[in-house]
Amino acid sequence: MRTHAIVRKLHRAVLPLAAVPALLAATLSPVSAAAGPYHAGWCDASGDFAVCVAGGTAYDPSIINVHVWATPNQKVDVFWDMVCSKGYGAGSSSGHFSGVTPLSHRIPHPYAQPDNCSVAASAELDNGGHYILVKIMYWK
Repeated sequence: MRTHAIVRKLHRAVLPLAAVPALLAATLSPVSAAAGPYHAGWCDASGDFAVCVAGGTAYDPSIINVHVWATPNQKVDVFWDMVCSKGYGAGSSSGHFSGVTPLSHRIPHPYAQPDNCSVAASAELDNGGHYILVKIMYWK
């Protein structure tokens, strides 16, 4: 019974502190917290020279980023492909970037405010390793 009371006191003390960063972000950020980030797709893979392919759809995106993590941190090669639609039109773009993990890269749209975009990104460990994670995230 005593342990339960201590846990309740801890929850009352810690939970308000946990809300402080979110409150600061909501009041200091010019972008609404409801604007993202959203997940369009992700993948993970393990083993020497692992390859990971993530894909999904971003709805009404203003910014699309590819994030890559690896264990151990190392240089990775990332290839991406995107097809976006706006009204009755469609446009595509693709590209490649490299860098040392953790890595985040913004993907340019073929349109200025597309209705949606189908995005795929693949990443490969260059130096062996144990694990790779790729996430495609977007903001409205």
